[in-house]
Amino acid sequence: MIRARESKSAPVGVVVKVLKILEAIHDAPAGLQLKQVAKQTAINKSTAYRFLAHLEGEGYLYRDDAGAYVIGPKLARLGSGINYEESLRKISRPILHKLWITTGETVNLSVLDGQDASIWM
Repeated sequence: MIRARESKSAPVGVVVKVLKILEAIHDAPAGLQLKQVAKQTAINKSTAYRFLAHLEGEGYLYRDDAGAYVIGPKLARLGSGINYEESLRKISRPILHKLWITTGETVNLSVLDGQDASIWM
Protein backbone atom coordinates (compact mmCIF):
# COMPACT_ATOMS: atom_id res chain seq x y z
CA MET A 1 0.00 0.00 0.00
CA ILE A 2 1.39 3.38 -0.98
CA ARG A 3 0.93 6.15 1.56
CA ALA A 4 0.83 9.83 0.79
CA ARG A 5 3.78 11.69 2.23
CA GLU A 6 2.85 14.15 4.95
CA SER A 7 3.57 17.70 3.96
CA LYS A 8 5.34 19.94 6.43
CA SER A 9 4.50 23.09 4.50
CA ALA A 10 1.48 25.30 5.08
CA PRO A 11 -1.38 25.01 2.57
CA VAL A 12 -1.25 27.47 -0.30
CA GLY A 13 -4.28 29.77 0.03
CA VAL A 14 -5.05 30.10 -3.67
CA VAL A 15 -4.89 26.36 -4.27
CA VAL A 16 -7.12 25.64 -1.28
CA LYS A 17 -9.72 28.15 -2.54
CA VAL A 18 -9.71 26.80 -6.09
CA LEU A 19 -10.10 23.25 -4.81
CA LYS A 20 -13.04 24.32 -2.61
CA ILE A 21 -14.69 25.86 -5.67
CA LEU A 22 -14.15 22.76 -7.80
CA GLU A 23 -15.50 20.49 -5.06
CA ALA A 24 -18.61 22.64 -4.59
CA ILE A 25 -19.34 22.62 -8.33
CA HIS A 26 -18.69 18.89 -8.56
CA ASP A 27 -21.25 18.29 -5.81
CA ALA A 28 -23.88 20.27 -7.77
CA PRO A 29 -24.40 18.56 -11.16
CA ALA A 30 -26.97 21.21 -12.16
CA GLY A 31 -24.31 23.88 -11.59
CA LEU A 32 -23.88 26.80 -9.23
CA GLN A 33 -24.26 30.54 -9.69
CA LEU A 34 -21.44 32.84 -8.53
CA LYS A 35 -23.38 33.81 -5.40
CA GLN A 36 -23.90 30.15 -4.48
CA VAL A 37 -20.21 29.35 -5.02
CA ALA A 38 -19.16 32.25 -2.78
CA LYS A 39 -21.63 31.24 -0.07
CA GLN A 40 -20.82 27.51 -0.10
CA THR A 41 -17.05 28.01 -0.12
CA ALA A 42 -16.92 31.08 2.18
CA ILE A 43 -14.77 32.78 -0.47
CA ASN A 44 -15.23 36.49 -1.16
CA LYS A 45 -17.51 36.96 -4.18
CA SER A 46 -14.98 39.00 -6.19
CA THR A 47 -12.23 36.45 -5.50
CA ALA A 48 -14.55 33.59 -6.43
CA TYR A 49 -15.45 35.41 -9.66
CA ARG A 50 -11.77 35.80 -10.65
CA PHE A 51 -11.12 32.09 -10.07
CA LEU A 52 -14.31 31.02 -11.86
CA ALA A 53 -13.60 33.26 -14.85
CA HIS A 54 -10.06 31.92 -15.15
CA LEU A 55 -11.18 28.28 -14.82
CA GLU A 56 -13.88 28.90 -17.43
CA GLY A 57 -11.40 30.57 -19.80
CA GLU A 58 -9.09 27.57 -19.53
CA GLY A 59 -11.91 25.08 -20.22
CA TYR A 60 -12.05 23.57 -16.73
CA LEU A 61 -15.51 25.01 -16.10
CA TYR A 62 -18.42 25.85 -18.37
CA ARG A 63 -21.00 28.58 -17.76
CA ASP A 64 -24.48 27.79 -19.05
CA ASP A 65 -27.08 30.24 -20.40
CA ALA A 66 -28.45 30.80 -16.89
CA GLY A 67 -24.97 31.70 -15.62
CA ALA A 68 -24.43 28.51 -13.60
CA TYR A 69 -20.96 27.04 -13.57
CA VAL A 70 -20.59 23.30 -14.25
CA ILE A 71 -17.65 20.98 -14.73
CA GLY A 72 -16.12 21.69 -18.13
CA PRO A 73 -14.74 19.24 -20.65
CA LYS A 74 -11.10 19.74 -19.73
CA LEU A 75 -11.69 19.07 -16.04
CA ALA A 76 -13.96 16.13 -16.82
CA ARG A 77 -11.19 14.51 -18.84
CA LEU A 78 -8.76 15.06 -15.99
CA GLY A 79 -11.22 13.49 -13.59
CA SER A 80 -11.49 10.32 -15.66
CA GLY A 81 -15.01 11.10 -16.73
CA ILE A 82 -16.53 11.95 -13.37
CA ASN A 83 -19.66 14.01 -14.11
CA TYR A 84 -18.54 14.24 -17.73
CA GLU A 85 -21.75 12.77 -19.09
CA GLU A 86 -23.94 15.24 -17.19
CA SER A 87 -21.74 18.20 -18.14
CA LEU A 88 -21.71 17.18 -21.78
CA ARG A 89 -25.50 16.90 -21.81
CA LYS A 90 -25.93 20.29 -20.15
CA ILE A 91 -23.51 22.00 -22.52
CA SER A 92 -24.92 20.41 -25.67
CA ARG A 93 -28.65 20.49 -24.90
CA PRO A 94 -29.28 24.13 -26.04
CA ILE A 95 -27.25 23.60 -29.21
CA LEU A 96 -29.01 20.35 -30.06
CA HIS A 97 -32.39 21.97 -29.38
CA LYS A 98 -31.60 24.85 -31.77
CA LEU A 99 -30.47 22.35 -34.39
CA TRP A 100 -33.70 20.38 -33.96
CA ILE A 101 -35.82 23.56 -34.27
CA THR A 102 -33.89 24.68 -37.36
CA THR A 103 -33.92 21.36 -39.19
CA GLY A 104 -37.03 19.64 -37.86
CA GLU A 105 -34.98 16.45 -37.82
CA THR A 106 -34.11 14.05 -35.03
CA VAL A 107 -30.91 15.14 -33.29
CA ASN A 108 -28.61 12.88 -31.25
CA LEU A 109 -25.44 13.43 -29.30
CA SER A 110 -22.86 10.71 -29.75
CA VAL A 111 -19.38 10.26 -28.39
CA LEU A 112 -16.79 8.54 -30.54
CA ASP A 113 -14.95 5.75 -28.71
CA GLY A 114 -12.41 4.25 -31.06
CA GLN A 115 -14.50 3.22 -34.04
CA ASP A 116 -17.75 3.02 -32.05
CA ALA A 117 -20.12 5.82 -31.17
CA SER A 118 -22.27 5.74 -28.06
CA ILE A 119 -25.47 7.79 -28.13
CA TRP A 120 -25.95 9.95 -25.02
CA MET A 121 -29.11 11.87 -25.88
